[in-house]
Amino acid sequence: MARGFLLGELTILMVSGADRLKIVNNLCTQDLKSIAPGQIAETFVTDVKGRTLSHGFALAREDAVWFVSSPGQGARLVPHFDRYIIREDAAVQDASRDWDAILFLHHDDAVAFQSSHLVWNVVVAPVPWISGGALVFVPIGKLAELSRENRDGAITESDTETRAGWERARIEAFWPWYGVDLDDRNLPQEASIDARAISFKKGCYLGQETVARLDALGQVQKRLVQLSFEKKPNVLLPYSIEVDGKEIGTMTSLAENDNGGAVGLAMVRRSHFATGTTFQVASQSATVLCR
Repeated sequence: MARGFLLGELTILMVSGADRLKIVNNLCTQDLKSIAPGQIAETFVTDVKGRTLSHGFALAREDAVWFVSSPGQGARLVPHFDRYIIREDAAVQDASRDWDAILFLHHDDAVAFQSSHLVWNVVVAPVPWISGGALVFVPIGKLAELSRENRDGAITESDTETRAGWERARIEAFWPWYGVDLDDRNLPQEASIDARAISFKKGCYLGQETVARLDALGQVQKRLVQLSFEKKPNVLLPYSIEVDGKEIGTMTSLAENDNGGAVGLAMVRRSHFATGTTFQVASQSATVLCR
């Protein structure tokens, strides 16, 4: 049976019009000029100073481009996009409340679900959160009907256990959650996902000068890292990490794994973000994994 997590509402910014790709490309770090319908591209939205206004993925559709990220960002991002639409044939709107999201663990299950719910106009997007997985967008109000159809547990309800499973999946996939692991105080390179989300060959975009200059310098003073624990530490997030009485970072995400250990994400200072570095987090040993 199909398995997945009911995620509920995410931020969905919908950019339409003949110049939609131009507008999105001008405001994001990824090269989006030629993204084809059905394709996604992970990207940052940056401001004029090169700070991360958001992180997520662009999804190309036949009539629009969606920017999808963690919940609650529409009211902030719509004015930002709209400010840079001058003479272009483009319009931006917050479509977050029009859709609910389900993360299927297997892409084939998502496509099968789409085929069996054609009347709903379901949207399927392959995502890197789960290897071979896909995100399914269902028109708002249909989740109650969906729950009635899946009383056999084919799709897991959005309870505490499910949330823990989702957290583990995205942490293991090293997918930062904007507003939790990153915010507008961070530079894109501090997320440690340059190869996935930044194009250093595309033309000009908002904030490019800062991003390019940091790339040329080749170093950041802090970086998001993945941590491995033999035993899950008992902490409340966000948790300040101290070594020898000095703060060296902040752990922002944490989830238990199958063997009783745990994985986490933390923004760590340069002195401690090298692969293989170990330090204590609430009396538990943490190891920085390769990223």
